[in-house]
Amino acid sequence: MKLSDRYDIYVDFTIKNNLCEYFNCRDIKFDFIAQRDGLPLIDSIKYKASKDKKILLIISVITLGKLLLEKSKYNNSLEDLAMERIKIIIKKDGETLNYLYNNLMHQEYNLSELEMEDKGFTDLKNLEMAKQFNITVLSDGIAGVHLRSTFPNWNFVYTDQIWIGLNNYHHLFHISKTNTERDRTFFCLMRFQTQFRDHRKWLWQEIENKKYINDSIVKLTEGSRPTFNDLKGHYGDIWLDGTKWYDGVPNQEYYQRTCFELTSECLGHHPTDDSFYITEKTLKPIMMRHPFIIMAPKNHLKNLRSMGFKTFDSIIDETYDEIDDGRLRANAISTLLDTLDLEKSKRFYEESQEICKFNQDHLLTLHGRYQFDLWSNFENFFDNYR
Repeated sequence: MKLSDRYDIYVDFTIKNNLCEYFNCRDIKFDFIAQRDGLPLIDSIKYKASKDKKILLIISVITLGKLLLEKSKYNNSLEDLAMERIKIIIKKDGETLNYLYNNLMHQEYNLSELEMEDKGFTDLKNLEMAKQFNITVLSDGIAGVHLRSTFPNWNFVYTDQIWIGLNNYHHLFHISKTNTERDRTFFCLMRFQTQFRDHRKWLWQEIENKKYINDSIVKLTEGSRPTFNDLKGHYGDIWLDGTKWYDGVPNQEYYQRTCFELTSECLGHHPTDDSFYITEKTLKPIMMRHPFIIMAPKNHLKNLRSMGFKTFDSIIDETYDEIDDGRLRANAISTLLDTLDLEKSKRFYEESQEICKFNQDHLLTLHGRYQFDLWSNFENFFDNYR
């Protein structure tokens, strides 16, 4: 029995969402939620729904907030959720896990609306209300201990690493890498946001006064978007002007002049969290065949290995990845950098090239089969969903 034979399915995502494509190809019938000004969301949903099926909503965190907070004269959404006449799956256009993680950070920082970068977060003022319900999250990453303990009634289902499918790879492999002299140990591009990314602050506090900074290339920016003037001259202006997302574009000079990259992932704000979420911060050095040291939640490298990648534990000390507290992890990374002067960094680069080539090939393989693996995970989940 298909999912739509058991549920009336309503979604709030666009037709570009990969789940929309999956439902259409599997002939699973669904409809889009009509959100009209002045009409409570629950009324709009219940008006269209049949009487002989339960309702399944596949929605974003913001839509969940509207469902919980809006009042209706005719329907009680909280009662319907408690009685499981309405069931919820959280799935967002774009980054689901990162969005939920950031939403939780807004709550913990207790930010006012004026301080929030994304005003959409104000639509869900209190996540406490959502904790009581049994909700499933289709997660484009592995939810760690912090998210799972915060939402003990929620079921986080790991479906994919979204950036494996989203990232643009085509422009990276026609780049000819010249044999320039590597005159710097590492490069580090790090963006600080006003309230978030504490793990980056911990890392910077550990490395900013170290002597090894003089042998590296470090670029820091603040606010929601950095400047990308350092890309000028490395790509044609016409191509660069047409690129909407600069974060994923590698600076060729930095990769040519340095021996490895020191990078910092998006997640890591909670000191003891072990969520696993890959972005371009991890993928760029892999794409560019460059070794890397990374500030991320605990077991990031271990999880990369579980995906089939190789890391550099045969060449450098990667035990920093196993440290529980992110602040101590930052200290261990700084201690590791102390051991990598220019001569040893060059040796690290040379000895890592076989691993780097393997990882680049493996990334292309995962990218090529991304859709197949994602649909297989969807199939397994929805065939067994009750």
